[in-house]
Amino acid sequence: MNPFFIWFMGKAAEAFGEKAAELIIGELIAGLNEDSLKVSIEEICREIRKTIDNAFLQEYLADSRSIISRCIDFSDTKEFSILDELYADASDTIEHLKRFDAIEHNLATIQVMAIRLLIVRCYIDKNREFIKVLTRLGIEYAQWAEPVAQKIYDYANNSITLPGGSGGMDSNIRKIYDAHSWSKPDGCDRNEVCVEFSYWSVDVWEKEWYRYGHAFYKPKDQRFDKEDEKDPQYIQAQNKAKKDAEDKRQQIINERINLVNPLCESIRSTCQIWKNGYQD
Repeated sequence: MNPFFIWFMGKAAEAFGEKAAELIIGELIAGLNEDSLKVSIEEICREIRKTIDNAFLQEYLADSRSIISRCIDFSDTKEFSILDELYADASDTIEHLKRFDAIEHNLATIQVMAIRLLIVRCYIDKNREFIKVLTRLGIEYAQWAEPVAQKIYDYANNSITLPGGSGGMDSNIRKIYDAHSWSKPDGCDRNEVCVEFSYWSVDVWEKEWYRYGHAFYKPKDQRFDKEDEKDPQYIQAQNKAKKDAEDKRQQIINERINLVNPLCESIRSTCQIWKNGYQD
């Protein structure tokens, strides 16, 4: 998962500790370029197969470049009038982004929230009354951002549908081939009767149907009727196909959860620090 975003959230957490704000901003600027915020969101969405609206990307690129440019200007000049303007503009950007519900908008919102909290931290070095502002905004922003971590986790956890028949129809789980069927799948001999069980899922990330479970039942007398459905081997074949599908689905989901967990944890841990307030 994108290391920049996780590192960036760590810097956002430092705003609530003893480290001087100018030092935090200096380290932040040294670790990014004008496209870093936008690129980090692009890379995260690419990893989780999330399509991003290009119009949003271009708009956020302009906004994030402006934010970074003014952070650099402040770091060079220590001119607080730059922060005054950026503090107001960041608030407007946050409110604009919060109107949208997509993951990319959520991540961008958290990035701008983090920068606005760093701005407030800079004010504290001049006026201790801003500790109250930092505490209030920290709680407010954490309450908004924490559910984003769960949303990203759910996006991975629900990325593959439960196994069923192809096309979403349970009637497609079972297909019967008689001895005279012209076309048969591998594993079913030309002149034999067989029942094929297939369990399918939709991979939401890939936007494709995949068969994750597959098994055959072959009647002993080369005939198939309702009584065969009571045969333990019939039940075993169907259960095997279903279990194989469930196991394969869970394996892929676990891999995706492991992929997003560092990102989710970085959001959760930073939010906890924001809620705890400024630690002098």
